[in-house]
Amino acid sequence: MPYLRHIHIHDSTLRDGNHAIKQAIDGDTVSIHCDMANGANLQSVEVGHGNGLGASSYHAGFAELLDGESIGIARNILNKPKLVTQVMPGCALYDRDIVPAIEKGVDIFRVGVHCTEADLTKRFIKNITLNGRVAHGALMMSHMASIDQLLIEASKIYDYGAEAVCIYDSAGVYDQTRVEAVITALKKEFMMKVGFHGHNNLGLAIANSLTAVECGADIIDATICGFGAGAGNTQLEVLVTLLERRNYMTGIDIPKLYDLANHASATYAKTKPFPSVMSIATAINGLFSGFAPHILKAASIYSVDAYDLMRRLGERGLVGGQEDLIYATASEMSASNEKKNN
Repeated sequence: MPYLRHIHIHDSTLRDGNHAIKQAIDGDTVSIHCDMANGANLQSVEVGHGNGLGASSYHAGFAELLDGESIGIARNILNKPKLVTQVMPGCALYDRDIVPAIEKGVDIFRVGVHCTEADLTKRFIKNITLNGRVAHGALMMSHMASIDQLLIEASKIYDYGAEAVCIYDSAGVYDQTRVEAVITALKKEFMMKVGFHGHNNLGLAIANSLTAVECGADIIDATICGFGAGAGNTQLEVLVTLLERRNYMTGIDIPKLYDLANHASATYAKTKPFPSVMSIATAINGLFSGFAPHILKAASIYSVDAYDLMRRLGERGLVGGQEDLIYATASEMSASNEKKNN
């Protein structure tokens, strides 16, 4: 029986997985993972700080490896998969971060922005493509925009010359109905490739990713053991197994993929992400899973209820890079509570 079509499975373990261990992925992990990714015939492997190039800082957490170190290790080992990095305007600067990454051999750049701010990708995408590299536009926290707005933002990414637009369910709040509506609309509107990046806050990452494939998505992001921010990502080895069973082609050597998953389980991914109560709560409030540690810390410092704090932050539309707002909101809540009690 012929395969239905080919699906590009993008491995973001070495980038999104950094969130799960406070940016502590080290050189040995990158080296072994990339070597085993070669054997498993993965198509693309993403490396770096959880927030991408230039993000290592007190604000976002210091990475174990400098950007150039993680890229250099991966580039020296990867011989089949494409080498990918994420860049977020504001964290990354073109001359300081992207130019050296191009020189070190990065093949694909994921240019990630808040879902209503695709204008910020223009310079990055245009210059990356002019330098002969591939650019993907990534619309993050995409639940915060209507489908019509996502189409408008995707059209900008298309006009700038990106090869793909990738929809990020950063808060893990999507269900299959939302996935179907978004992916179907994008595939109908554009000739460029469409990708989906799921998180597992509501336990739906696999179901949502399969729905995205059935609605025409070309690229699906996933991580080994689901290793990623908060409740984790779409579990790569489960996804590939199901896709092959449904007669989609991935080109991945499944026994070798299982070897990689077993290695991860015995080393850096011993503690697996799962849909904890905190992860569920961040999802229903539309918050990025990676905010959970900050929310818990702020709630403790200011003696306020963490779930009430999440509700307030959701109402304020908290987005990436606004970690300071978590503490400011907790402080305001604390002052308000103290005033009521006096």
